[in-house]
Amino acid sequence: MIEWWLPQVREILDEQLLSVVLYGSVTLGDFQPGWSDIDVCVVLVESVTEDTGERLGRVYDLMRRRYLEERRGGWMSGQVLESHYIPAALASATRGDLECYIAGGKTGKLQRGDPFQPFDRYMLAKHGQTFFGQTVRFMQPTAAQLREQAEIDVSSLMSWKSQSAVWLAAMLHWMARSLVFWRDGRLLSKTAALQHEISRDCMWEEAFDLALSIRREGSDSAAMHKKELQEYYAHFSERLSSELRRFIAMSSHSNSMKPES
Repeated sequence: MIEWWLPQVREILDEQLLSVVLYGSVTLGDFQPGWSDIDVCVVLVESVTEDTGERLGRVYDLMRRRYLEERRGGWMSGQVLESHYIPAALASATRGDLECYIAGGKTGKLQRGDPFQPFDRYMLAKHGQTFFGQTVRFMQPTAAQLREQAEIDVSSLMSWKSQSAVWLAAMLHWMARSLVFWRDGRLLSKTAALQHEISRDCMWEEAFDLALSIRREGSDSAAMHKKELQEYYAHFSERLSSELRRFIAMSSHSNSMKPES
């Protein structure tokens, strides 16, 4: 997919293209063919124009037809390239006056301001890998910013009753990694985090074991387990939320907290 996508992006952006940076599951060695997307940050000299955004959007429309509908190259996931096109000034600092372009899934839109949540910036700063062009330095978020995002994410667990099976499974992946991140100060891939928590014989071991199976089998398998996933959430979502909040709060006692992989 990247080999198909990159030449088109280079042609559209020409001298505006500085770098293509991979991050997420690919750089953590955890790409699951039936589940994962590919996270990409495209760094430009200047902001994307409306005309350029429209041209890029057509590439992603074709990408979805090729890989999600036609399954070219044996592509198995229900997601494709999740891409952020940002000016170089947004890599090194958060600013609200610059435009970027977000593409992937059903999204293709221009937006003004920083498109990255703190944890995405953490991933780019600590684990981003330059695939093409110049090496770009990304601003690393503070521990306080990471904690603030984590609190928002924990709060979203309370909406589980109205969510899809894929969301329920994905949030279990996120929970396992968050437990390791905030309790142990280590960033593991989601698969490794699930395995780690299962090995600890925690009270939500069975739920994490199911989430791990779905991650390996692919997103299409999640729907078959929706009722089971909902039962797990009904049983422990509030307790797990409290546990996560406790670890997040404990980390706030150290202003120098810098979780490492």
